[in-house]
Amino acid sequence: MGTRFIRFACVLCLSTTGWALESPPRNIALNDLLNVTIQGEPDLSGKVKVVKGSISLPLLKETIRVDGLSPEDAQALIADAYKREKILLNPMVTVTVREPESTRVKVEGAVSKPLTFEIDGEITLSEALARAGGMTATSGNIVIMKPTGNIVVPVRGLLDGEDQRYNVKISGGEDIRVSPGAR
Repeated sequence: MGTRFIRFACVLCLSTTGWALESPPRNIALNDLLNVTIQGEPDLSGKVKVVKGSISLPLLKETIRVDGLSPEDAQALIADAYKREKILLNPMVTVTVREPESTRVKVEGAVSKPLTFEIDGEITLSEALARAGGMTATSGNIVIMKPTGNIVVPVRGLLDGEDQRYNVKISGGEDIRVSPGAR
């Protein structure tokens, strides 16, 4: 009994300090708003939106692809770009995700309570629709608009539950539109 109590106390101690609850750093995604700071260079620093997976920075000729990278990897790419184009000798770059657009999910159309909400990790289409109060009695097809393309899900296929491929994983950045069905 003494060892069990000590293990419980250690777990409790770790979880209250935040060590056990820390999630891994989030990678940069489409439509995120980043803070790019270059030490000693306020004119080159500022807010930057990730558009089509890339960012444009002052004085650089080319865009930098950052989609899917960690902020640390993006920092290295940005520093290398400024060195390669002979704009800065040894830039000290910091990148932080200011507004993670990709964690927002929007549900609209033939649902009880259209809404936009934040997620942490992944949820299923059914969970997203439940957060919107469920579909109305006259719901038609569901269109999931992802940054990578659209997916059409037949309501009947989702409701039958026999084929789990209809219960699409939602990871953030999606607009879910439920069309009204025939009356």
